[in-house]
Amino acid sequence: MCIHQLQVEFIDTFSAYDAVVIVDASVNGSDAQITPLEKERSTIPSSHHTRPEELKSIAELTMNSSPNFILCTVKGVNFDFGEELSETAIRNANIAVDLIRQWINEH
Repeated sequence: MCIHQLQVEFIDTFSAYDAVVIVDASVNGSDAQITPLEKERSTIPSSHHTRPEELKSIAELTMNSSPNFILCTVKGVNFDFGEELSETAIRNANIAVDLIRQWINEH
């Protein structure tokens, strides 16, 4: 499943899986990294802006069990509009794919 915005409506879909990998662009951090998500209480419920940690918390509250949520952040350097990825973005995306494959193989 590929989506561009996290919404609480996806929780039912996520419940069918053992793990959910959320990939997000970032201006901070290393080229690409994986972080297991901890639940976080949602202070302002919104279906248009949901943080990955809030989604995990809502999933745990509404389902008998929750899939393992991980966040893979991919560092970006240029967020202007365009149709092609920069060489840096392609390199970092490939690093992210390798990290996700490694995580899958270990779990």
